[in-house]
Amino acid sequence: MEKGTRWIYAGTVAWQDEKNQVHRRQLQWQSEVLDSATRGQYRIALLHGYPSDLTWYGEQTKRGYYILVAHGNRKLYLSDRVTPETKLPLSYSALRHVCYNGNLIFKLPLRDGEIFGFGADRGQRDGTFYVWMVDSIRPPEYVLIYRTLPDHQIVTYIPGIGSTHKCTATTGLFPKSM
Repeated sequence: MEKGTRWIYAGTVAWQDEKNQVHRRQLQWQSEVLDSATRGQYRIALLHGYPSDLTWYGEQTKRGYYILVAHGNRKLYLSDRVTPETKLPLSYSALRHVCYNGNLIFKLPLRDGEIFGFGADRGQRDGTFYVWMVDSIRPPEYVLIYRTLPDHQIVTYIPGIGSTHKCTATTGLFPKSM
């Protein structure tokens, strides 16, 4: 989460156009930490680009801006409601708007079958929609899934390394490997 850090995600993205034609493209998507700060127990980063940009990918998609907040060594929050002009460090009031269950994308320790995020404490449907769920643990990796009615996201996490794989399927389009 240090200023200047960059990483690149590579893979295939697929999308449907307005004529319901499916398109696929191999691409690389860069994430970059534009600024970083610490405020008490919070480590904060302003990101340019994140895999979430690709969820509703189209030919005109551009990298978005995000705030990533680590609270202690246990919780990670992501907010896309920012601009490149966002100044760090955020006030404690602004941090409260970022650090809520709806933006919680990761929490330690991870336990098989555990759910967390916006609907985890609200009894959503069968308990696995609109929340992150630890789908499986296969040492050394954890597979997390986020399901909604129009799409789902699968993220593979390895402790000490981070997210190593992300798959998103929307409106009935599924990767060949599924």
